[in-house]
Amino acid sequence: MVSKDVANKIWSACDKLRSNMDGPEMKNYILPIMFYRFISEKISQYVNDNFEKEDADYSLWESDKAKKIKNSLVKGLGCSLLPIHLFQNLKKDIDGDLKEGILDLGKKLSEAFAYLEESSLNTSSASNFRDLLVNTNWNDVKLGGTLIKRNEIIADLVNIVNEMEFGKDYEDNLGDVYEFLIARYASNGGKKGGEFYTPARVSELLSRIVIFEKEKVSKVYDPTCGSGSLLLKFMKIYGRDKRVKIYGQENNVTTYNLCRMNMFIHEMSFNDFDICLGDTLEEPCLTHEEGMFDVVISNPPYSLKWKSDNDKRIANDSRFRDQGGFAPKDKADFAFIQHALSRLKTDGVAAIVCSTGILTRMGREENIRKFLIENNYVHAVIHMAKDLFYGTGIETVILVLKKGKLDDRVLFIDATQKFIKASNKNDLSSENVEEILRLYRDRKSEEFLSYLASNKEVIDNKYDLGVKAYVKRRIEKEEVNVKELVSDIKKSVEKINSLRTEIEEMFDSMLSE
Repeated sequence: MVSKDVANKIWSACDKLRSNMDGPEMKNYILPIMFYRFISEKISQYVNDNFEKEDADYSLWESDKAKKIKNSLVKGLGCSLLPIHLFQNLKKDIDGDLKEGILDLGKKLSEAFAYLEESSLNTSSASNFRDLLVNTNWNDVKLGGTLIKRNEIIADLVNIVNEMEFGKDYEDNLGDVYEFLIARYASNGGKKGGEFYTPARVSELLSRIVIFEKEKVSKVYDPTCGSGSLLLKFMKIYGRDKRVKIYGQENNVTTYNLCRMNMFIHEMSFNDFDICLGDTLEEPCLTHEEGMFDVVISNPPYSLKWKSDNDKRIANDSRFRDQGGFAPKDKADFAFIQHALSRLKTDGVAAIVCSTGILTRMGREENIRKFLIENNYVHAVIHMAKDLFYGTGIETVILVLKKGKLDDRVLFIDATQKFIKASNKNDLSSENVEEILRLYRDRKSEEFLSYLASNKEVIDNKYDLGVKAYVKRRIEKEEVNVKELVSDIKKSVEKINSLRTEIEEMFDSMLSE
């Protein structure tokens, strides 16, 4: 695969440039430069396609001439760059002036990115470009203690990206490379890695579950969207040609920027996504309104501490107050679930990854489960294999919530044995995904695999939603070879007798001395 080979080459090249920088930190530089090349070539192509009567090579235009078509670029692409700001011209500068020692590459990048953002001000694309790249610190001492050293590292990064070849499917392959690198950084990022990336097979499973339930989707939402990988996987499976708008919110500013770049690189128009920065529980995005979404898919943080009802605003928030009460202060898992539920349309569906603990713990979490069951929102609980996610070995489930259900039953699926061993964690194979989906679609009881329970059964079971309470585990009985067993016993007895004889002889020898 072209994209995987390119991604591996980039990874190897960047690995040699780490200097004082940890591997995961390098993503904050290489990924923006990838985006910079993408947006530069996108703008150049747009000019070539729409202004052929002019000089077709936009990189050679004078700035005054380029400024005259700025509004057209912003209308079509959401942003603009002057020719002097283009990636290809920065590469020319590196090949020329850098050798003369008169360049400050960090400054040139900052100027280009500042112009990119400024071009979108007071337009419908402003939120998608606001602070997108200007927060990258190109003067960080981790890049080098001197201007010369920083120039060398930045030039190397630009050269690495410039040498990337994507073949005929440029956009698809570039997007895949970006995703491969994000996944690789997540894999090497320890606990932090799992905060911004959901593994591809898990994303596929979540997406196909909700697509099975909702044939027509106009708005899809991830309240803890990380790098956007889950939302983009949904779009890839559902179909990019369909009229769907993506919504998401992310609390970490670096990851928020990665997500927006990811959207653009995957050919999402600035009109087709709305990603907000902020804490979903404390500051939900104002454009993500109650009852707005056909589908919610999410992999929120596990056992996150939050203010709960100690905060007056939260104490009066209907998302929690009117949906079973408030999750514990040291475990916000159900708060994310309640938020997701509040954003669903009256016939919407949500698939959310969560820890198994929330399914069985008493107290506040039991009250929320009671609300979910008695209002017939719980559609399925799928217990997944361990170690599927980066940075944690915690056991997880996929909780499927559905409004407007036609039955009053909950499907429990034991998928704990559906996995393959990967390098440093477990993963799902395509066969694993298909088998879990088959169990989900069939929606019936199968011995050792699934159980279709009535809401009454769950209520009688004190609102326990743990899969273990409903699906019995297969006990593998080891076959015993009786002849071998008897032979082993005889050998053990003979050895014991031999040892006994040796001990008796030793004591006799000691007594005779």
